[in-house]
Amino acid sequence: MYRIADLTVEMHIFGRTLIQSEPYLCEENDGKDVDIVIQSRWEEYQNRHPYCSKDLSEYMATGNQFYWKLLDHSGMMLHSSAVMVDGCVYLFSAPNGTGKSTHTALWLQYLGERHRLLTMINQRSE
Repeated sequence: MYRIADLTVEMHIFGRTLIQSEPYLCEENDGKDVDIVIQSRWEEYQNRHPYCSKDLSEYMATGNQFYWKLLDHSGMMLHSSAVMVDGCVYLFSAPNGTGKSTHTALWLQYLGERHRLLTMINQRSE
């Protein structure tokens, strides 16, 4: 079981997905109902995209399912970096490798003590 965005997620994963999901691992059910169940569909994904490895196919298929099911819980995925300043959150969204993290780091230097960096989806602003 995993706890992601205040949701209990059941998924049986491997490879890259398992490594990246480790910080969200929680005790079995943790006393909460399962909100999202992710089925293993990497083989279907790989059949449609034969140039993808098993590991990448599993990562893409799992992520795709999670993002679609997140919509049922009033959530959405946005690939971005974020800074909180004076109670407002500013998102920097762009393709991979564009420099979102660099851009955010520069803003954090400029803003000094006025900012809070949002680093994980499960963290809450106080």
